[in-house]
Amino acid sequence: MDSGFYFVAQGGIFLLLQVIFCVTLVLVSGGQIHKNLLVIYALFVFFITVSTTLNGDSFRDASVTIIEFFNALLIAESIRNKNGGMVIEICRKMMLLISLESFVLYLICLVKIDALSALPILNNTGEMPAYFVGFSFAYAPRAYYVARNLGLFWEPGAFSTYILLALGYEMFVFPQRSKAALMILSLTLITTLSTTGIICGLGLWIVFAFTHEKRTYGALLSLLLIAIVCFVTFFSDLLPEYIRFSLFTKVSAIFTGTSKEFVTVNTRVDSFAIGLQLFLKNALTGIGRSMEELKQIMGNGTASCTPINWFAQYGVFVGSLICVGMVRFIKNYSRSSFQMIAFLTIAVLSVSTEAFNYTPTLLFLIYLGYLCNTSSSRNQ
Repeated sequence: MDSGFYFVAQGGIFLLLQVIFCVTLVLVSGGQIHKNLLVIYALFVFFITVSTTLNGDSFRDASVTIIEFFNALLIAESIRNKNGGMVIEICRKMMLLISLESFVLYLICLVKIDALSALPILNNTGEMPAYFVGFSFAYAPRAYYVARNLGLFWEPGAFSTYILLALGYEMFVFPQRSKAALMILSLTLITTLSTTGIICGLGLWIVFAFTHEKRTYGALLSLLLIAIVCFVTFFSDLLPEYIRFSLFTKVSAIFTGTSKEFVTVNTRVDSFAIGLQLFLKNALTGIGRSMEELKQIMGNGTASCTPINWFAQYGVFVGSLICVGMVRFIKNYSRSSFQMIAFLTIAVLSVSTEAFNYTPTLLFLIYLGYLCNTSSSRNQ
């Protein structure tokens, strides 16, 4: 809900509700907080404060960031405590509910564009006008809004990242996989029409198939993917323009040097290239939370490459702490070097086209990484 829900934008009270909610999670899950996580959090606070002071950022912005990092710590602790399985199960069911509802809404709008016109139109935190339906948004009938599924998130690409996280947990973490959940999440991922999301989703399925206990899964998936690619390529002229753009044009633009012809593609490329340049310009303390210099150079106010943002905002120390935690988290759930490299690649790519700079529902993975001290921690 911190990632696009309409009511998040209605005032600072939501941040207080977040803290209360996360503290409650810790209490009902066992009430423990590990000392090593407090140390990591103290380091985050120290380096963020130093960067804020030297870059002249506002105290309010720094406070919001520090609180979000604290919320992420509490979420991680609630999962790792003795009753943490309950928290994970709730998250699992919520993502399935959001995915299923948004998938149905997407199909309804696809069949009849104004089928939901009796519902209120609200703006999410990404300023996208959409029909508000329970736990999801459905795009309002405006030319370029109709075709993609954004769940309750600020943008379809952001939704795809959360779907990928849920899909990865379903495939590689939960002891008993749900075939229905795998199908719902995969179909919903496709309806986001997020190029990055779909590529990463295929990556997860490939890793799953080739590392599954039944080796025939890999061969069957390979044949299926070849058949799908041949079919889509052969009949690509029959696809709607927005689907051709999402699946083919945006990707080819990066490799052919024509990315500047497309705003969304150019934004992603510039966020990486310019963000990296500015980080190297001030590597120790970063360029500040607001990254005004980056946004001014880009001209559109968007800096969407999260891995670069982690380093560019607050400097090499904060960026390194986040990256080490992420690597440790992924290593803990990898059964081979192949899986680890694949998971790292998918994780970095999946957050490289959206700004998740201080989103607690992703940052908690970093804290979980610092709790992974032994191989036996997978079973905790």
